[in-house]
Order: sequence, then C-alpha cells, then structure tokens
Amino acid sequence: MRAQLAHLRSVATWPNVEIMILPVDAGAHASPNGSFDAFRMRRPYPPVGCIATAAGSIVVEGDKAHPLLRRYDRLRSTALHNGAVQRFLLDLEARLE
Repeated sequence: MRAQLAHLRSVATWPNVEIMILPVDAGAHASPNGSFDAFRMRRPYPPVGCIATAAGSIVVEGDKAHPLLRRYDRLRSTALHNGAVQRFLLDLEARLE
C-alpha cells in the first residue's frame, strides 16, 4: 500500500491530474447515496448529470442537472487539494511503516 500511496503522490504532480481527498473530519458527506457524474460543457451544450442505480442509469440535463453540479461543488470545496493532498498521503504512508 505504501507503493500505491507514493505512486498517487507522483501522479498528483502531473499537470493534467488533480487528486482530491475528502477527509473523514470534513463532516456530513454531500453525497451519502453514492457516486454520480456531472459534466459542465461550453455553450451551447447544457450541463449533464448521471446517477447509477440498481435499476439502471438516470441521466438528466439542463436545469435538472444543477442539484448534481451543486453537490459536486460542495464535495470539491471540502476536499483536500494540491499540497494538502501531498501532506495527507505522506502522513498516511509514514503511519504504515
């Protein structure tokens, strides 16, 4: 697992990769029902959201996608970014020794 954490730290330095970590102490999770996809695209395309369920996927677009986009924004605002991710991964790696 230490090698995997070191690899994540390395990948996090790539210019086309952003790793975000939602720490346990961030409070209530903005998406307690599970994962979802949200896409913001340039005009003229509307935003799109997708939620996978046991019965199949639900795809919404336009105004109906805004709740998912807001949920993504809340998750992103509470997640660790950049240097904080590096410190978190280093600390976790050290605790595994």
